[in-house]
Amino acid sequence: MSQKQAFTRWGRIRVSPEFLIVFEEKYGNRIFITSLYMKNILIYSLSGWEKIVEKARGKADSLLVRAAMRRINFLGLKAEIDERDRILIPKELKNKTDLKGEIIAEGKEHYLALSKTKGR
Repeated sequence: MSQKQAFTRWGRIRVSPEFLIVFEEKYGNRIFITSLYMKNILIYSLSGWEKIVEKARGKADSLLVRAAMRRINFLGLKAEIDERDRILIPKELKNKTDLKGEIIAEGKEHYLALSKTKGR
């Protein structure tokens, strides 16, 4: 499920009701916001993110896993979906990913991905 979105003047993004119902029912409103390749923003449930970290710890001897986790945690932070169904995206993360104006919010099973619209 994907839809076009725009950041509010204060850097928030509204979570679509369709995604929010499933997401909050399964995971609650606590989230982890990050980016891997600085091309998009990934929003995981906090519990889902903690499972990913636990799996990565089991592969800590892998240079690729360690490098990915370092990059992800560099700009990653814990947050919450607010009472108006919005997520505040940190300005530094928005700037690093160059997400401005209209974006695509795509709901995956375990996370929400924010990326540039096609042609930008």
